[in-house]
Amino acid sequence: MTAILFWSATESEDEINSEIWTRSPIVQNDIQPSTHASDPPSVGAEQIMLRPGVALPWVPDLLGRNWRSQRSILVVGSAYAPFVRGTAKRSRCMDLDDYVKADSWRAFQQKFIEDVVVGDPNYYSRVAALARATSTPMDCSGLAVWDLCRVSFVLRDKQTGHSSADDGLVTGENRNLFLSYVEHRVNQDWLWRRITDTDANRIVALGKVAAKGLLRMFESRDCTIDVCGLSDFNQRMRTAAHWPQRLIRERNICQWTESQAWWEISTSVGPRQRC
Repeated sequence: MTAILFWSATESEDEINSEIWTRSPIVQNDIQPSTHASDPPSVGAEQIMLRPGVALPWVPDLLGRNWRSQRSILVVGSAYAPFVRGTAKRSRCMDLDDYVKADSWRAFQQKFIEDVVVGDPNYYSRVAALARATSTPMDCSGLAVWDLCRVSFVLRDKQTGHSSADDGLVTGENRNLFLSYVEHRVNQDWLWRRITDTDANRIVALGKVAAKGLLRMFESRDCTIDVCGLSDFNQRMRTAAHWPQRLIRERNICQWTESQAWWEISTSVGPRQRC
């Protein structure tokens, strides 16, 4: 019951989520039409593999009611692990019929929270711990949680019907296809607006893929990028091309945690300076 109450403090109205729900099937067709899902190997959005010829809407962002406050935290992953029952390997899943029948992003998200988020031991329960660093540690109202790729980017096993998703899939030969989802102009607009429409100044990137994706976007928007806690790296790397990506390759996630380093991004948004 406690977990249900924790995740119930979510936003009920959101323009970007409404756009994601209504426009993503069109964007999906622009990137990878559902007819391509049957071509071997089946790599791409699971949302076009579940119903032949049908592109299901992408997953809307999970927003706490106070996600725009300065003390909130934005939590960004790379892509959604498969979550539809019968194809996913995770313990918490939702029925495909519930996905298909959802007539709005709010209806979908209610079932998604009930069936996938609440009680999930491997992902959302760990994300929930970040609320302790917000002004509302007892619920999710100070969190915003989403993935750069708002689909389940998967490799489908046609014999078992199961789908697999891991960083190896998005950093190997399918990297360009993955980036076509993340860096599609419409998805990038949603991502940029999500970050700039809040006063929150803390972003937690869950893994190297998410961190690199964010850095690529910030670079494309001409943001100023610095690394705090690693001043020796700043001096050496700032003169090199694509230095954020090179720096993230030099130090793995464990080393970043141990060194307590962090990225600092600053840019002008309208009349104000954001950092």
